[in-house]
Amino acid sequence: MQPRRLILIHGDHARAVARAQTLLAPLPPEQAQWIDQPGRGRQHLGQTLAAAVIDAHPSLNAEDLGAISGTLIAGGALIVLVPPPPHAGFLQRLLTLAAACSWVETVLADDSLPEAITPNSVLTEPAIQPTADQQKAIQACQTAVSVPQPHPLLITADRGRGKSTALGLALATGICPNARLTGPSRAAVAEVIKHAGNYPPKFLAPEDITPATDPLIIDEAAALPLGLLEKLIRENPCCVLAGTIHGYEGSGRGLELRIPTNRVTLQQPVRWAENDPLEALINQLLLFKTPPLSPATHQPHADQPVNIEWIDQQQLIDNPDRLAAIFSLLIESHYQTRPRDLQQLLEDPTLKIAAAFRANLLVGVAMAKLEGGLDPALAQPIWLGQRRPMGHLIAQSLTFHAGIQGASNLSGLRLQRIAIQSVYRRGGIGQQLIAAMQTYAQSHGCDWFGTSFSATPELLDFWQSTGLMPVRLGQRFDPHGGARAVIMLKGLSKAGQHLMTQARERFAVHLPDQIKHAQPALPPDLLQRLQHALPIADPAAIDTQDRIAFATGHRPWLDSVGALQRSLSTAATPPPDWVSAALAQPQALAPLAKQYGFTGQREYLNSLREWAATMLN
Repeated sequence: MQPRRLILIHGDHARAVARAQTLLAPLPPEQAQWIDQPGRGRQHLGQTLAAAVIDAHPSLNAEDLGAISGTLIAGGALIVLVPPPPHAGFLQRLLTLAAACSWVETVLADDSLPEAITPNSVLTEPAIQPTADQQKAIQACQTAVSVPQPHPLLITADRGRGKSTALGLALATGICPNARLTGPSRAAVAEVIKHAGNYPPKFLAPEDITPATDPLIIDEAAALPLGLLEKLIRENPCCVLAGTIHGYEGSGRGLELRIPTNRVTLQQPVRWAENDPLEALINQLLLFKTPPLSPATHQPHADQPVNIEWIDQQQLIDNPDRLAAIFSLLIESHYQTRPRDLQQLLEDPTLKIAAAFRANLLVGVAMAKLEGGLDPALAQPIWLGQRRPMGHLIAQSLTFHAGIQGASNLSGLRLQRIAIQSVYRRGGIGQQLIAAMQTYAQSHGCDWFGTSFSATPELLDFWQSTGLMPVRLGQRFDPHGGARAVIMLKGLSKAGQHLMTQARERFAVHLPDQIKHAQPALPPDLLQRLQHALPIADPAAIDTQDRIAFATGHRPWLDSVGALQRSLSTAATPPPDWVSAALAQPQALAPLAKQYGFTGQREYLNSLREWAATMLN
């Protein structure tokens, strides 16, 4: 097989685009893709391409690069249009690594064209002879769906190993003619259907899968939220999954760590040759194959103090070994670590990174993001749900969900990630890093310090021990963590302490409403911690504000139900039946909309807002 190519076209944007179009012109349109808007690369998961162009002039998205490079066949080419300098951190890293590779083709937009792209003929072959690895996977699938007491099977591999093809070839044997197929999209599972022969499975969106004994095939499983995968497997015991552990799909490490399955791993590349140079470069660039930190059974240098150092982006760009060590620690501690996290490490100017060292050994790292401090003119639109500024999770949620007007005006520091080497955990290093972050926030004029995570009793205990208190619980399960998200906060300035008081009072009003309609019910041990030391709050003024935001804006229904229910006690007339039904069953808007003749849930919700507006008068 021919090696795959990386072609970097520098210079004027219009000329670079023209050069790339000329290179793609001889190829059938379905064999080439053009990524000109960041974030679109994931749409092509599961496809097989001869060439792809990533236009980095707007910006270069790390996940696009990882996703689209994995679709390219032997002899294919990845073309990147490189803007003039200065370059952002991730693009700097790509260009530095590419400069050390003699096989990378670097051309100017005005240069003569590189050689034509000549992909391997496998793109047009009507039949595929399975590799030994794929045959092993096919046999494992046959066993998994035929045993009396099925156990989930997980087929893992790096990109380009033919996981999807193996699933299709297994189905083509007729082992499970009633199989159902799901994945992030129909396009993402096209290879399975393509190779299933006379037994194409029925594709269903993940949210449409119902419990059944018929086999369920989940392709590109790592691209689905981990909580959803756990639910699908629990309700469909005869289940075969295929996914990438080391990659960019999000839940890959979670598949390995949290889901008990029988496993088959494919090693041999199918789309390209062994030791393909492009695969090696992408692995190095995105740190897909970063080795874990050296395991230890004891704490080396346990008698040495822990030193906290602040790391800036340029240090990570200039020191690849330090970048790899920090990212390896994040991967070890967080199964959802993705290439976008690597890109954020290198580029986000609001990100603050603190690393803990003991005798020059990296033992922990914490990342926090500056938030809030938004224009006061945005306070009302955010409160009404008309604006949702990106990158301000706590500031936006306290304004919109908790209903605190002006919360977005205050500045804060939100801790995003904290990771400690396993052998050093429970030794106080995490608390030292958090204390350093709080000190930084206070010394730099922040009004609050906070964090958000999937709520568990253990994590609530830990964060309360650092001085933070819960101020907001998400209405729905976090699909990644399999739990509800909680926001915890600590006021630092006088304004921040006032915000904390407001947030706790609102939480005291909103939490009992959530308890009534939570599905599933909140676990008692979690509930006990959330209710601890909540103030006694008068709901009247809070309810009024919530009803106004619901009636005149886009305040979420579940965040407003309690206030609307309490308003009935002073209503002159009882509400219509369709309103009473919604207030009695707030989680059932979809079936109720059908029952009462609405065209859908959206029309039903709009009518509820109109009814709430009449109640204000």
